[in-house]
Amino acid sequence: MTDKLVVADHALHCDEIISYLLSGLGYDYNPFVTTITARTNHITLEEVYALLLTIESHLQHHNSPIIQPIAHIATR
Repeated sequence: MTDKLVVADHALHCDEIISYLLSGLGYDYNPFVTTITARTNHITLEEVYALLLTIESHLQHHNSPIIQPIAHIATR
């Protein structure tokens, strides 16, 4: 999308790209979106990307199926 707008002679600002990115994230990312939008200091696109990768890794880790050990009981 950003390439198309640059070609159309309308470069997007970092804040616009971040807003577009955050609006496309699913429900699982709501805490992340809230944290980013509530910041009072400037955040770069690179910082958002790095944080997003960390959050994705965290979500994958916590959403992975938990393998429950099964106790095998021998009867005599």
